[in-house]
Amino acid sequence: MSGSWAIEAQRRADAIEALRTHFAGKPYMLGRCDCARAAAWYLRKLGHKVTGFAKAGAYRSALTAQRALERAGFADLGEAVDSVPGLMRIAPAFAKPGDLMLVPGEGMPALIIYLDVGHALGFAGDTPEKGLTVIVLTRDPGYLAAWAV
Repeated sequence: MSGSWAIEAQRRADAIEALRTHFAGKPYMLGRCDCARAAAWYLRKLGHKVTGFAKAGAYRSALTAQRALERAGFADLGEAVDSVPGLMRIAPAFAKPGDLMLVPGEGMPALIIYLDVGHALGFAGDTPEKGLTVIVLTRDPGYLAAWAV
């Protein structure tokens, strides 16, 4: 591992740990504690300017989340992530630990943070009370997009 990648890997690991600590014990609640809010917090921790998410406004369901994205000028969550300066879309197969991935979710796509082969950080639909947790990806979840952070 080269020196610069080692430093970057540690920076990402520190941001992931800070994210886990910040969201610890907070149950999933669309519009307050969800994948978009967690991803925006994580990206800010890494020094990215995340403004598009904030422009979307309040939402409490998949339908109102989609409407909020449209009010902010985005067709979908992927376009909102594309608007963050410094992020670059990559093929999901090239994701490194700490990169963002968009996967099918319940009602609408969801953002997860790639940890390693078979693991990601996100909100599991079957256990919303757990909040942000490590998700075991037992199969390819059908990655829709990925971004190098």
